[in-house]
Amino acid sequence: MWFCAALFYGFQFIIRVSPGVMAEDLMTTLSVDACILGVLASAYYYGYAGMQIPAGILIDRVGVRHPLSVACVLCALGCFIFATSTDLSVLTVGRFLMGIGSAFGLLSCIKVSSEWLPPKLLTFFVGMALIIGTTGAVGGTRPLSMLLDAYDWQTVNLILGVISALIAVLAFSVVRSKPIVTQSKNLPKENIFYAIRGILQNPQTWLFGLYGMLMYAPLSGFADLWGVPYLTKLFNTDRTTAAEAIAYFYIGVGVGGPAWSGVLALFQSYRWTMAVSAISTGILFIIMIFYPPKSFAVTEWLYLFAGFLSSGQFVAFGGVADINLRSRTATASGTHNMLCMISGVILQPLLGYILRLSSGTTGATGEASYSIDDFRIALLIIPACLIAASFIVLFIKEIYKKDVKLVPEIQPA
Repeated sequence: MWFCAALFYGFQFIIRVSPGVMAEDLMTTLSVDACILGVLASAYYYGYAGMQIPAGILIDRVGVRHPLSVACVLCALGCFIFATSTDLSVLTVGRFLMGIGSAFGLLSCIKVSSEWLPPKLLTFFVGMALIIGTTGAVGGTRPLSMLLDAYDWQTVNLILGVISALIAVLAFSVVRSKPIVTQSKNLPKENIFYAIRGILQNPQTWLFGLYGMLMYAPLSGFADLWGVPYLTKLFNTDRTTAAEAIAYFYIGVGVGGPAWSGVLALFQSYRWTMAVSAISTGILFIIMIFYPPKSFAVTEWLYLFAGFLSSGQFVAFGGVADINLRSRTATASGTHNMLCMISGVILQPLLGYILRLSSGTTGATGEASYSIDDFRIALLIIPACLIAASFIVLFIKEIYKKDVKLVPEIQPA
């Protein structure tokens, strides 16, 4: 069951990062520039971020099976819509539906883990889910680029829609919710609004979320969309080759997810773990953007290490789970993930807008219109976000191994 949820989480990464690989084709076919492409791609994050709390509530209330199955169908529908139109409004709706469906991926993994596994393994299996997820992201870079060399972007999206529909059938057939045997059936469920209020009234929820939003910048602002165009310009290479380095970044994220749970156990501190991840990733991104190596092979290994370092951000999911009731796991995780995804809502169009301003071009343009200096000016936002995240850690209370909530629990109505 956990693998089925993780499989969908991996698949949604493919559709998340697909505009980055399709960037040149989309800008050419639709006659748009980087700014408009950024707005189109970010529609995914509007759906993803906006659905996080509702998705968490649904999963906490009715279990994983039905919400996950419907989520797969929504992703399939979004892919089919995206594949059958060249109208920007319709394409935006397609991306938005993909984001709504994708919102259930990680939350389903977390909920299945919290229901069927010991609490001490929760952070580890969140990390394992990231391995599956980043495997999907790797599949959304070089393999997807090779598929685009054989077919047009519309056909590729049709293929993705069919895959999502098949995962929906698998999820409905395999996933089950664990029966509640320790709680009397006569006890009322906690009121939804009290649960949300209890999560949102905790200042630490917002601090963990702000940290996550800033730390997600390398993924949402760079790897998901602008990384491939940047590397294509930097090394004067084709998108398939450029996608290889982005694949290395995602591999680093996948490997680092479980590894950072070990770092957390070593430091016995969420604050130290999160701070080390933010500072080290920020330094490495400054090197990658302003002092890149001339060797593409060295660049790939550098991106692998950057992905590994940045994945320390995901221990924050364990922290959010620790400061909330176990019955609120999916809702609390959804709240945190929502705040993280706001990063994509802001950064993808913002980076495109800065590229437009820096280059002085508008309208029907492709990557050739943007110089390497234009990309560097825009991408400066990435290390700035990481440095800001390190400062946020100063205000987060240490809760490692503490069996107390940071705010009083609100009793259900």
